[in-house]
Amino acid sequence: MSKFSLKVISRNDESWPFMRGMMTHSLVQHGMEFKKAYKVAQQVKNKLIKKESIPIEELRTVVENEIEKNFGHKDLQKYKRPAEVSLSMIKVRSRGSETPFSKGLLARSISAAGIPPNHAHQMAQELQYKLYRDGIKEITTQNLYKRVHRQILNESGEETAEFYRLAISINRMDRPVIIYIGGGIGTGKSSLATELAARLNISKVTGTDMVRQIVRMMFTEKMLPELHRSTFSVGDDDSSDGVLEKSDVLAGFLQQSIKVNVGVQAVVERAINENINMIFEGVHLLPSLLQFENLSKKAYHIPVLISLSNPESHRSRFGLRQKAAASRKAERYQAHFDEIRQIHDHSVEIAGQHKVDVINNEDFDRSINQLLLMVLTNLQKQVASRPTRTAKK
Repeated sequence: MSKFSLKVISRNDESWPFMRGMMTHSLVQHGMEFKKAYKVAQQVKNKLIKKESIPIEELRTVVENEIEKNFGHKDLQKYKRPAEVSLSMIKVRSRGSETPFSKGLLARSISAAGIPPNHAHQMAQELQYKLYRDGIKEITTQNLYKRVHRQILNESGEETAEFYRLAISINRMDRPVIIYIGGGIGTGKSSLATELAARLNISKVTGTDMVRQIVRMMFTEKMLPELHRSTFSVGDDDSSDGVLEKSDVLAGFLQQSIKVNVGVQAVVERAINENINMIFEGVHLLPSLLQFENLSKKAYHIPVLISLSNPESHRSRFGLRQKAAASRKAERYQAHFDEIRQIHDHSVEIAGQHKVDVINNEDFDRSINQLLLMVLTNLQKQVASRPTRTAKK
């Protein structure tokens, strides 16, 4: 199926892409209920699906015909009236500050409960209309989230509503939330960590490669040679002619990971002392090395492992990495793919032994939703097990 790309042509021959969301927004501004507006916009899009362009006068006629056909003359007259004040005039108050209402930001917070982004955006748009319909020009963040919670409860049920409540309260927990996203090289850890941070409003994301680089600067190659080699070749003792035994690969990887996790623990300890939520991502985050006993009761620690069960799918990712970062040569990863795969499989095995959740990252959208639900489910269990309060004053 070809991608829909309709151009709207103005009277002075300027053009812009037809967007269903923009049309919905325009109809709402003319006084139409959101669900009606959304239905009309969808039907107009379906009607024009085969067109490449349309004059704005013709588009207006199509819209008017769809309104009258579906909802009658009264709604058509509302559409013909001048548009009302912009919905963006609604202000959101939080701790003494005031910001314009943002559908995008609200939709992102809704998607943190595992609701698909398109549906989350639709819910945010509908809520914006309801605020406008009720004559609300200002609303506190707390009351806004209460409305969202009620809407999610009605549409998606109690479990999803509870996940939403938990997601938006992460920055008010009684102790920091530290999420560890481990997994083999090239499995998509960084992309998932970045998206997870955005949805949960966690500002600090750190990679173990950064920790390793910092430690490298402190210790020479002679002092700690395992930190000065790539993760997949650290077991090479310069006498193997490039052919490494599995035991050498894993032994070298483990030695490097042990050293890196000393730095990880230091960074986590600093985050806890400063009461900062954070996400750590990296190949070195083996569940067996994340047993920070002195920190176990000072934060909510949530480990997850990312995998790619299909080796060929895994191999194909390195071509994409080369396009994304010129310094990463696909040929080098391909040449060491067997070693990379050994580390991947070992990490999955260790995760299973420690009962850590594993996500097979074949599809990003599905994986981010799984990751969200796994993190929130784990956090929910930890919060429930605490005998004290769960929110900061």
